[in-house]
Amino acid sequence: MILVNIDNATDTVTPEWGILTPEVNLDNSVHHALLKATRNVGVSASVQENVVVSCCNTTGPFTLETAILAHVSLTPNATVDWEKSTDININFTTPRTIQNVAFVEVAPCPCDLTGGVCDINCCCDTDCTSSEQETFSRCIPYLDGGQEAALPEYMCDSKHFHKEDWFPLMCVTNEYNSLLGFFYQNENNLRTTQSLLTKVNGKESFTYKEDEERVEPPAPAAKNGYSQNEKVLSVKTNAAGTAERRGVVSLPQRILSGECSTTAPLQYLNDIDSDCSFQLTNAMCSGDSVFNALSYIQSSTTRDPSCPSAFSIMGNPNTGTQNIAETIVNYYCVTDATSYIKSTTTAAPPSTRSLFNYTYPAGCPLDTCGRETTNELPCTGYVDGTTQETLPPRCGFNDHYTQPPSPNINGATCENAVVDVRYNFYWSGPNILKLNATVFLANIVLSTPTNSVVVTQKYKASFVNSFAGSPAEDNFYNVTTPFSRSGKPGYDIDKPMISAMVIRNETDNAFLYMNSNASRQMALWNTGFDGLCSNAGRREILFGKDTFTSCNIYIGTSDLENCTDLSKLIINRLDNLMPAERIGRYGNNNPYGPAQWIEVLREDLTSTCTNSLEANNQTVLSWRFSGFCTDIISGINLDVMYGESGKANGVPTKEIIGAYVSYSKSTWQLTCGSGSLCTDPSYVEPFPITASVRFIKVPANTPEPKIRWEEEHPDICYQDVCWDNFIYPLVRGYTAEPRKYVLAMSLILILFLFGFLFITRPWW
Repeated sequence: MILVNIDNATDTVTPEWGILTPEVNLDNSVHHALLKATRNVGVSASVQENVVVSCCNTTGPFTLETAILAHVSLTPNATVDWEKSTDININFTTPRTIQNVAFVEVAPCPCDLTGGVCDINCCCDTDCTSSEQETFSRCIPYLDGGQEAALPEYMCDSKHFHKEDWFPLMCVTNEYNSLLGFFYQNENNLRTTQSLLTKVNGKESFTYKEDEERVEPPAPAAKNGYSQNEKVLSVKTNAAGTAERRGVVSLPQRILSGECSTTAPLQYLNDIDSDCSFQLTNAMCSGDSVFNALSYIQSSTTRDPSCPSAFSIMGNPNTGTQNIAETIVNYYCVTDATSYIKSTTTAAPPSTRSLFNYTYPAGCPLDTCGRETTNELPCTGYVDGTTQETLPPRCGFNDHYTQPPSPNINGATCENAVVDVRYNFYWSGPNILKLNATVFLANIVLSTPTNSVVVTQKYKASFVNSFAGSPAEDNFYNVTTPFSRSGKPGYDIDKPMISAMVIRNETDNAFLYMNSNASRQMALWNTGFDGLCSNAGRREILFGKDTFTSCNIYIGTSDLENCTDLSKLIINRLDNLMPAERIGRYGNNNPYGPAQWIEVLREDLTSTCTNSLEANNQTVLSWRFSGFCTDIISGINLDVMYGESGKANGVPTKEIIGAYVSYSKSTWQLTCGSGSLCTDPSYVEPFPITASVRFIKVPANTPEPKIRWEEEHPDICYQDVCWDNFIYPLVRGYTAEPRKYVLAMSLILILFLFGFLFITRPWW
């Protein structure tokens, strides 16, 4: 049993305050209780008091001693003298006469409901004296108090933060303008049934009616769980374990217009990798913004505080709360948030030479185009494996039981602001089994009128297949941990394209296996904020997604004087970016089965590289002089051809059937803003190095070219005119207009035709 006591800090002798429930019983299932305090004696003037509520236990195995301080503002109770009211002698049987609203304001003070008497908290009531207004606790807000109403969130002028992606298209614009001269007319009150019926019958009515029978779509087949592209759902349960609220798991994502939708839903089996930029103002450093960690999924084991409970991931939408996916969220506190802050100043271009972060290994043989001719380290130029990311330290509250803090303002800094969110969903069939999430928090300086701070938040969601029991039939690497496929059997759109290099026996050159490590895969440029090739990383190629990337190198006159070496270095780096010799035909390929891999054809650069060495040959088109290079290899292009080779479970199987690598050539010359700059050996200019991929769908059968001549192909409409379409509106397949209108218009046309023939009489 808990005893509750209350103390009045201003007067501890008179029991002016009291607790309605002085004793509270708590057990293992009840951890909190609602206490109500009341003042037993009213105040005679406006005062402010400090009230202390203390609790202590009298029985039980645990000890509890706690207290809470409340600061309350009190005003005396106001009474209304109805004898002074002008509304007492109102004749309710006679309707009130309202003056013309075009010239007289009908309700200058909407909260003034009693004539001749002061209405409490109605600050615009002219019947209130100054002494009565001093007793008001506040003014009635919005229209009731004579103030402007809050703008609804569906209005186009609304400034609310969480806007749907369709908001610009579906928002509402209203204009209440007295200058238009439109006002509602005064209506007499309706006191009898006959007057009501007369009013209703005198109004014109209009109803939209369907002239044709509505065709109901077939009922959807029963589902066992999530299907691809379906929204991932969340649920909040109450103490009884039943669903209290349902929701949709979302992450901010960019939409087609380039803007960010903060409520974009996550779709089952659809990976996303996006970022959004927001200005970090005082208003954004609050609980109702994307910088609040509580706006994202929390660990399913969160117990502190015990209420309100957080949303959980629904493992299966059909089973509801019976299948809740385990959620583990780890919070990391970033010590240096510079990489997430967007600079508002234009970065100065490099003033020194910058090529690639690479030098030729000493003693390694090269071919005529500058490529390494051996796959042995260190001549290979590839680094197998991926670099493990170094995570920042975990936050002090990260114990999977404590709720993360909301962002708060500390001086000129916004603390605990979210800068990076990563979701890893583990799934099996139509079920979500588990969610591992990572959230990065940082302390960032707030924006000021003279310094705008723009933070770029990063979001990533990935779905990882998790199998249980016996290994999958296509588990070619015999791994015991979950692994991802790019499709089964064919590729899925926006999944990584699989490529590899052939590993052969050094003795007899026999095939051993396919090396599909990250460094041996086809890739594109992944540039940083400076756009330099020296700092650019590798970006994986996604199936079906045409992509063009580029980075810049900064070179000067000394580099352009030796075009041959410059071209060889670029070819070496471009081939290192796309080194693969084979591309997997399907979404998951056997590395020991060469039949599941197709060969990558490459453009032969032998003549280009050989001719570039013969500078004295007058027949060579590639000629050079100081500060000028022609036919420089400046880009690499990958064309991937794929087709549909059947269907699996009703879904077309997308299979890669061919690939070709080509190179782009450019003419480079220093522009030199002024002639003297070209003579400066330290002067450099940027030149782009490109990498692109294009996916081409090949039909199953080669289509025959159509020749549009009636003599050879009478089945084709001559000059795009088909006479059989002349009566198309009369056939059953025409649904653009109701059938009765089509028949009526046809009869009218026939009538005009007979009239024309009767007047002209062409047979005479």
